[in-house]
Amino acid sequence: MKQLDTIHKYYSNDENVAINELVVAQKQYDEQERLLAELNNYQHQYKMTFSKDASAGININNLQNYNRFMNKLHSIILTQRENVDEKHKQLMSALDKWQLIKMKKSGIDKLRDRRIAQEIKSSLQQEQKQSDELVIQRYLRKEPHNDRS
Repeated sequence: MKQLDTIHKYYSNDENVAINELVVAQKQYDEQERLLAELNNYQHQYKMTFSKDASAGININNLQNYNRFMNKLHSIILTQRENVDEKHKQLMSALDKWQLIKMKKSGIDKLRDRRIAQEIKSSLQQEQKQSDELVIQRYLRKEPHNDRS
């Protein structure tokens, strides 16, 4: 039983570490998603503002600057999408790790519970046997032997 307790503690510690890693991975993923949404929103707003301003007329330098800026912004957005994808992979990896540890710990818990139940059953059977023997001994001491045949 001590071995199962040791293994249980080991998996409990591993599970706690895995949960913490999962929480960190989720926060990192959420942050990268938030940044991507902000970039996309900024790009949309910038396009809207430029379209509004350009409708009144625009010179070639402003158009070239706008195109350069939008190309850089597009590149930044692509890089941010890659960051989101990477954080998503890390999140899924942390989730898989936690699920595996949880599954192993659950198996150990079941085995441990069965062993405890077996020990209780064995102990109860032993107590019952001792009780039965005590009753028999008391009965035999009290019972006068009838040898009057």
